[in-house]
Amino acid sequence: MHRLILIISSLVSLILGCSHSSKQPEKKNIALVAHKVEEPQYNRYWNDLARFLAGLPPLEGSVLDSI
Repeated sequence: MHRLILIISSLVSLILGCSHSSKQPEKKNIALVAHKVEEPQYNRYWNDLARFLAGLPPLEGSVLDSI
């Protein structure tokens, strides 16, 4: 039982401790780009991995699609 708790806590620490993309988008003049809405940048790998571990089907273009 203690090994299971240790393994789970290690996995959670590993996932939470991994670096992620922290790039801040450049601040632009809102008047010039009011018509253009940019989607936020994120590391898609972790979303794909979470979906795989949850048993959800992969999204289109997933890096884990072949698993």
